[in-house]
Amino acid sequence: MKIIGIVLAGGKSSRMGTDKGLLPIGKETFASHIGNKLEQSGCSQVIISTNNEAYKSLGYPLIQDRHQEIGPLGGLHACMLAYPAEGYMVVSCDSPYISVSALQKMKALFIQKHHSIIGINEEREHPLIACYAGSVLSVIEKQIEIENYRMKDLIKKVMVDYLSIPSEETFNCNTPSDLKLSVDAQTMLGS
Repeated sequence: MKIIGIVLAGGKSSRMGTDKGLLPIGKETFASHIGNKLEQSGCSQVIISTNNEAYKSLGYPLIQDRHQEIGPLGGLHACMLAYPAEGYMVVSCDSPYISVSALQKMKALFIQKHHSIIGINEEREHPLIACYAGSVLSVIEKQIEIENYRMKDLIKKVMVDYLSIPSEETFNCNTPSDLKLSVDAQTMLGS
């Protein structure tokens, strides 16, 4: 089954003040770190959804949004059109702590169920840590047509199952203080 790994890196990073996907994590960037995990999880190919040419240096194909300024739904839409597949494993570039194990479990559940799998923890759903069925493309196109760009509305309209993922793996680095917490935690853990 063909499953494309997508690193969503098209956001403005306004709260961080710099492009989050290009921030360092060890000897990698957030985006390349996530890309490597998607590869290790068994994705057929990994691509990056971004309009920023600086990502070329990471070696993954870049997919630009066809509809500008509509958020992650637009990135997912562009990637689905550019790379037809049965499934799309999506991780936002500000979630570098997702484990290969969680992605492998998500992929296995997707293959078993044949519909979208959304990451969830005790706090909330994570529609940007998910595996979407290729069949949701038509629903995405309808949402774009009516100018409803909310990922949470997408998952209400398609068949989904949920995969429980520990909170530390779904941590989003959105601000400089989040990044400091992240770096402090890595230092304490010796990673």
